[in-house]
Amino acid sequence: MTDGQDRVQDDEQLYRRIPNLASPLYSTEGGQFRFSSTAFNDRSRQPSVDRAKLQNFDPHRSRITTTDGIVELNAAKIRAVGPIVQQNNSAAPSSHVVDVMPDPVNGDISLAIKANLAHALIITQPPLTGASAFKRFKESLAKLATEAGWCIKPGTPLPRRKLLTGLRNFFRWILRGLGQK
Repeated sequence: MTDGQDRVQDDEQLYRRIPNLASPLYSTEGGQFRFSSTAFNDRSRQPSVDRAKLQNFDPHRSRITTTDGIVELNAAKIRAVGPIVQQNNSAAPSSHVVDVMPDPVNGDISLAIKANLAHALIITQPPLTGASAFKRFKESLAKLATEAGWCIKPGTPLPRRKLLTGLRNFFRWILRGLGQK
């Protein structure tokens, strides 16, 4: 748990990276654009986002490649998709509150993990255990993303400064891992 000072505030904007995969995570049907619930897939059932204010309000910082798109979501709207009701086999249905929690990632060169202090997770409390409840949760998030639309469309070139800074930082990170300065 984090202290109240680091809590993701309701007015915070969050960036969700949407990779352009062979199986698209978005579509246009009958002239209507929409995100698929699979755009919010996550093995741990906690889709990740980046906090815009910790990315200096630059959504390009949340991209990995030029084929990635970015959608901007609001923390209060994410929380408002809850509670998610989960049907339990023999027990009464359970209610799950939706929240956004900071989850900064410290880099680890030995595991090829890049630091991301803006990282946060969209969670439910208690955690969802049922597949159908998680699917409804993802569908709610996809609806929010569809309403918001692209912040950065896939294929948008990375800003030159981002590309050069990224390469410079990558090589510094490699050299630090090798024990050089």
